[in-house]
Amino acid sequence: MIAEDAFLEYDAHMDNYYGTPKGQLEDKLQKGSVILDIEPNGAFNVRKEKADAVLIFIAPPSMEELERRLRGRNDTTEEQLAEVYATQIKGLIDGGVDLILIETAMDAANVRIAVEQVRKLSPEMPIIVSAVLSRLEGRVASGATIAKFVEELPMEELLSVGFNCSMGDKQQAAALKALSVVSNKPVVLYPALSQPQEAPNRFLKPLDTLMRAGGVNIIGGCCGTTPAHIEALAKAAARWRPRKIE
Repeated sequence: MIAEDAFLEYDAHMDNYYGTPKGQLEDKLQKGSVILDIEPNGAFNVRKEKADAVLIFIAPPSMEELERRLRGRNDTTEEQLAEVYATQIKGLIDGGVDLILIETAMDAANVRIAVEQVRKLSPEMPIIVSAVLSRLEGRVASGATIAKFVEELPMEELLSVGFNCSMGDKQQAAALKALSVVSNKPVVLYPALSQPQEAPNRFLKPLDTLMRAGGVNIIGGCCGTTPAHIEALAKAAARWRPRKIE
């Protein structure tokens, strides 16, 4: 089983990309305040700090806090999404990342466009997709069932599929069960803390149960987790076998 301390993460932000007049956007690009300029050096600098680690690119399909989506809100177009993703992905690939993680996914339609842009730039780059769950058991944040979400993903292009961010103990267990029915890909899981200042042992307890049951391949922590949480998780992960892929 792979624990998160084996990876370095470099988060790609597209601050104010949407709604920025063309002239201002060009000015931002020249000043290095938009991702195209800053990402290659950023990824390279992170790599130099820990040269033996795997470097992951996080490309949120929700377009960061803007949460632009093709369906539901209908507040963007395929062309706009493709342009933003291509900018993010090119910068990180030029910077030397080893893997692209499309995380906090809400809608498979957005994910599909992100994956298409990765493949245009790098036919061999490994891709992981991680969705955020709804409060309704067995559904992702868009309201789609996990089965429907997976059905709409380009699964043949993906290394692994799973979940991240906020989720209750029952929700994450139910989500992994639902995912195992429709996917034979390795499973990634990295939840946020269930409450602020949650102790590492409390954070670990439900995850240890899932690992003991052989339901996970890649495990980690999302919002609020600290090195202490990840260290406890890594020690626990070493005791259990990963999910069997058939």
